[in-house]
Amino acid sequence: MSTFHHAYNGIPTLRNNEPFFKDGVPAPLDHLNRESYSGTLKLTIETKTPLITASRDANDRLVVPSASGNPDGATTDQDAMIPVTSLKGILSAAYEEVTQSRFRVFDNDERQAQFRYTTDHPQRWQKNDIRRWKTGFLRVALGDECHKWSIHLQQCALLPDSINAEVNFAVKETEVENLLKSLRESTPHLSQVDSFEAFKQELPNKTKNGSKKGTRKETKLIVSNIHNINICTSKSPKQAAPQSIKCEGYVVRLTTVPESGFLTNEDRLMSTKYNEYIFYTDKGTPKAHPIQLDINSAFVATILEAARIASNPKTNKGAHHTLINRAISHIKQNGKDQDLSKRLTPENIYEFLLDEAGHDPGIPVFARKRSNEEWEVAFSQLGRSATPGSLPPSRLAEIGNVTPAQSIEEASAADRLWGFVSQNSSDNTSPAFKGRIYLTNAFLQPQEGKKHLQHRQGSSGWVPSILAGPKPWTAQPYLRNTDGSGIFDTERSECFTNQHSLIRKTYPTHRFLLTNKRQSILKQITPARQLSSSETLIGSYVDTGAKFESTLRFEGLSAEELSVLLWLLDPEKIVPEHQRAAGELGFFHLGLGKPLGLGTVCIRAEVSTLISSKTLAGCYRDLKSVLNFDKSMRSETERNNLDAEIASIKKKLPPTISGQKSLAVKAFVRSAYGWKGDEDAEKDPVAYSPYTFHPKKRGISHVIRYFTEYEKTRIKDEEFDSKMLTLEEDEEDISPQCLDASKDESRPYSSGKGTVSSDDSATLAPRPSAPKPGPRTYSR
Repeated sequence: MSTFHHAYNGIPTLRNNEPFFKDGVPAPLDHLNRESYSGTLKLTIETKTPLITASRDANDRLVVPSASGNPDGATTDQDAMIPVTSLKGILSAAYEEVTQSRFRVFDNDERQAQFRYTTDHPQRWQKNDIRRWKTGFLRVALGDECHKWSIHLQQCALLPDSINAEVNFAVKETEVENLLKSLRESTPHLSQVDSFEAFKQELPNKTKNGSKKGTRKETKLIVSNIHNINICTSKSPKQAAPQSIKCEGYVVRLTTVPESGFLTNEDRLMSTKYNEYIFYTDKGTPKAHPIQLDINSAFVATILEAARIASNPKTNKGAHHTLINRAISHIKQNGKDQDLSKRLTPENIYEFLLDEAGHDPGIPVFARKRSNEEWEVAFSQLGRSATPGSLPPSRLAEIGNVTPAQSIEEASAADRLWGFVSQNSSDNTSPAFKGRIYLTNAFLQPQEGKKHLQHRQGSSGWVPSILAGPKPWTAQPYLRNTDGSGIFDTERSECFTNQHSLIRKTYPTHRFLLTNKRQSILKQITPARQLSSSETLIGSYVDTGAKFESTLRFEGLSAEELSVLLWLLDPEKIVPEHQRAAGELGFFHLGLGKPLGLGTVCIRAEVSTLISSKTLAGCYRDLKSVLNFDKSMRSETERNNLDAEIASIKKKLPPTISGQKSLAVKAFVRSAYGWKGDEDAEKDPVAYSPYTFHPKKRGISHVIRYFTEYEKTRIKDEEFDSKMLTLEEDEEDISPQCLDASKDESRPYSSGKGTVSSDDSATLAPRPSAPKPGPRTYSR
């Protein structure tokens, strides 16, 4: 078994009830507590991989910010800087992670998490397995106080709807599209059917290695004749002759048919699947299965999201689902001249469903009864779905007690140090707390004979590998069980329940890039080169080996708070305990392109000044000194006294952090350090695209292969030979048998040297504009 880590990884959000970690009122800002410290730290930031920052110039290129204010960015080492917001963002986020604090920045998403079944998901509806999809009509009986919803299950026959259908059409190949057009005109969506002819076609039923799996053959029913229109015959000479079926049925067309009557592959929802059916019953009136449905139901949420996507020109890809189009038309008609985006609400979607389900035959749906006896309903066999009983991210945050502080009393350890702004503006309690940490911009320190700022004039520059953004609704990499363990063996449709907790998004270090001299991450282009919509142009970046300096000032910190800050800024400390050795360091990740390994930096802190509030009070009383942070020469005795004071402060570090006892701390140090085995890999096993020093050996993303194969084997009930590990797990946590298998370089996800990591996007989405420098936001 090969092991696999994710480039968009996650730190558990479990809270800690020890006094230091619990929520509570922060120390006041109008005076300094007697047992507290104030002072300054000199920060040295050294780049270990190229650093791309988020400023943009007049040509919309990403450029390094200018200390002198040049709108086109820095052009020399002397003018280059890292904005204070970027530096404060990564340090405050790290403090928040290891102290298991509340989120200070969180998108309060109230939508139910949704997912898509992959195109490999079988269209099996005839069997009685509760996990298999069944076709049916969703109907409603209107009442004064409540409405009674029910599903009326149907049998299903498939209508060939493309020349790619695996049948012998009754006409020449050049006439197939005309035949299908005629068929659509004769049998429009929801037209009634009382009889048709069809033949059974066996489905392939083999394991991944080609051997037969069992003796039972599964079949699908293909319509060969309807309304005296001969459509097709079976391609297999062994198939039985078509049978005549008397029924009460309806034609169901998932794809809206254009006025021309022709459907191209771009018009169809799925070019390789059937989009047109007959839902029917030939054994009397089917039993009505009662279900619960209201404006908060998963089915309403999936239709609402699909309608928003279909009505947005930026996200509409051309194919139009019949039910979604009808919903949009209904809401447009009732809204008159109002903005459609504002009319797309759960209430209006529910009103549409009441109207649609109140007329015969109802709403055609795909449904299955889950193991908890609840019905899952989808408007397409591979469309958006949401697990009945699934919870939105905001609700999971509430359950985990990690929602942002709403009052001064709810301030967590990170809030008390870095400050917070209440996200409930109507709250009568204190809406904000300023915090007690102050940082300056970090300026590049020029080194004689070296040039670290790489800059291109005009419209030329560099292009990094295409990188899609994180997709939290992928679910498995972005959730944990409530005990903090991974959920990678959980089907996507079973995620986002009250058994799950959120993660804090993080990016592991790419140790492959730290040990290789050449770092071919960025490809230089000429001005004539045209960028694709998914590419980003870099006008300048900071190369490896550059050193920046910044100053961190703090006021009124407790010994515990200061000890955590000093621990984070000691790169020898943020390394997994069993891998601590001379020369082993942990790193932070700055700027853009972090999943590609860009922006890895080593940050060290040197205590410049330090004074206890007790000592400072005596100085004020005796008029000997005031609180100031000017650097001054120290005698050897003063230096020794300072070192002793710092040593005593470091002893106050909470054991949960110093001993790496919590999952959060274990995950944090693993993200900071990465995986030692990656250093000797031929390709970077963490990269989104597995770039290598040999261009001809490049391949597709590990993650695309991982999730594709994972879904295929799960659907076929086969064993999956790759295991995705949580961030804090090491290969030594896996059995020896698994380790032996992970060394097999023929396996798709093993580097042959260590663990593998990548991001979760199976499609390459266009790269959005870079954000302005600011505090880091968090994954849901």
